[in-house]
Amino acid sequence: IRKYFMEQPKQTASRIRGVQKLLERYTVYEIAQWLDKYQRWDLTPHEIGVLMEAKRSEYPAKWEEAYTPSVLVDYETDLHVYDQRLCPSREGGSRA
Repeated sequence: IRKYFMEQPKQTASRIRGVQKLLERYTVYEIAQWLDKYQRWDLTPHEIGVLMEAKRSEYPAKWEEAYTPSVLVDYETDLHVYDQRLCPSREGGSRA
């Protein structure tokens, strides 16, 4: 982190304030580890926080495919039975 502060001497004070805000969400170790890994000394603390948050976020879980019918239709399929399985009702199908 020391190297990050000394990279641009004119911005040292603003970088210190920015890193203090980053310390509300991350540890010093996490920030130092991120800086060592990516070597992005030119970024502002706000940009570092955004990139660290993007790495921390998780992608949503994959959805199961629920659109495949339980009965496959071919030329021998009895469409009345197929209709009853897809849309069961008291009368025995959606066309009743």
